[in-house]
Amino acid sequence: MIRRLSVFAIAEMLEEDHNANWTRQGALSMAQWLDDNMADNDELDIVAVRSEFSEYKSLWGWVADNFNADTAPAELELTEEDWREAHEDEEDDLVGQRDDRIRNYILEHGVYLEHPDGVIVQAW
Repeated sequence: MIRRLSVFAIAEMLEEDHNANWTRQGALSMAQWLDDNMADNDELDIVAVRSEFSEYKSLWGWVADNFNADTAPAELELTEEDWREAHEDEEDDLVGQRDDRIRNYILEHGVYLEHPDGVIVQAW
């Protein structure tokens, strides 16, 4: 039997996956994206979603989790100061420009979702 899952049912399944640590907003955002991008006959594989997507508190959180000063892609144009003084709660023009570069880099390579509690990035 095939049954169609609602966005809320998908979000609940994501939240119940304790190996993924989705926030409520992250689970809802991911569930909406899955609902919009899955074909009607696709099966939902929670482990595959966990393996392919990760949630971060911020764009800088994604950078810090995936790169260091020596391995960051040149396209991100990260400075030594970015690495020394990276604070997730900064709100100035330079941080905004840095975040725009990071966001654009992610969008060129995969899926980027933003929600009130953070961001979700597809692995590549």
